[in-house]
Amino acid sequence: MRPEKPIPLSLPLFLFGLLASFWAFSKLKRASPDPAETQGEGSFQREADYAGPWRNAAELVMALATVGLLLVNIGLLRATSLAADAAKRSSDLAWRIAKKSQAIVCDPHVSLEGGPGPYMIFSLQCRTVADPSAQEFTNLQEGSLDVCLRRIVSLKQDMRIGDVEHIALDPGTVRGTRQVHFKIAGFSKEEFLAMRQTVIVRGQLKYENGFGEVIPDVFCLQGLMRRENDGSYRSPDWTKCDRVDMLLDKYREAERQRGN
Repeated sequence: MRPEKPIPLSLPLFLFGLLASFWAFSKLKRASPDPAETQGEGSFQREADYAGPWRNAAELVMALATVGLLLVNIGLLRATSLAADAAKRSSDLAWRIAKKSQAIVCDPHVSLEGGPGPYMIFSLQCRTVADPSAQEFTNLQEGSLDVCLRRIVSLKQDMRIGDVEHIALDPGTVRGTRQVHFKIAGFSKEEFLAMRQTVIVRGQLKYENGFGEVIPDVFCLQGLMRRENDGSYRSPDWTKCDRVDMLLDKYREAERQRGN
């Protein structure tokens, strides 16, 4: 958590000096004789009582010392405030640096199940920004997948097969990696491996990054077979949807060169 700004220690001294200054000025006011009181019998005696040179000088020195103490306290209050601001800026900088390297990010992945079954695996792998191999715990607040199966007519055209299937992800703690196995109606592993089918997985996530923040994430992955230069398909490749057209352009260019 971010450190809070501390209360300046000189604040009580500042308040004390302020009260003392009011007291000192009130004493000076009392030290000044009232002209009405100096008239009549005994006026010289009362004037001597109120305006004795030693008493007035002592009260004046006390007043000046109190004002000086007030000014010193104001300076201390200002210095303490500046020091507290500098410490807070330093703490904020350290917090931001730690966040850049130690914040938790979760990467979505989709893969084919290794066995013969027509299943797919969605994996959510949570790590720190600085260490892709780290396995970090985080709290998944909500998540969902929308899966769409499409048939590939050619490298230039595809069409949807069936409806979009919605898959809800259970909220809770993600211990490094969470996997969800799912099946798509109409999906054929053989057709997919022959690049006659493609799968599009769109998802939404909300998870905690370890610094008290909730990270919303929206992603889209499309599964295609990786096509080699000789025209063969070697392995599935799950690419971000906005890069699929670039990948297909590469396949079409390779096909055109083989045709020549």
